Amino acid sequence: MIVLNVTYRCRPGMRDAFLAAIRAEGIDEKSRAEAGNLKYDYYLPIDGGDLLLIEHWRDAEALEAHAKQPHYLRLRELKPTYVTDTLVETFVRPETENQTVTVTIRTSGEPCELSDEQITAWYEERIASLFDPNVGKPEITVALRRERV
Repeated sequence: MIVLNVTYRCRPGMRDAFLAAIRAEGIDEKSRAEAGNLKYDYYLPIDGGDLLLIEHWRDAEALEAHAKQPHYLRLRELKPTYVTDTLVETFVRPETENQTVTVTIRTSGEPCELSDEQITAWYEERIASLFDPNVGKPEITVALRRERV
């Protein structure tokens, strides 16, 4: 996955007008609809007149195709009116392989009072929260085995 943090340094007082122009042209919606787009969102920093765009693309091919789209070219045409400088930070997240996590719990004393379903739900909730929902929900299988020792 390729992550872009794009900071637009806007002309004084022009940030909101720039964002309004982007939305009026549908540049944000059209970009989100592209094949290979995982995230395309604008943010307004609390201080200053900058506009932050965070983009996530599946791969380099999807990003290259994005740069050829009419709405991307239109954004480039709009920028000189509103923007003095653009800073692009690029991060590449390496592809990951399938991972299996095994949890073994050994206790002594009385058996656990939670049902297998309660234990399964507890683990599924916590494990799923560790993963980026924009990348996809992990497949989680909890296998319980109770035995007396």
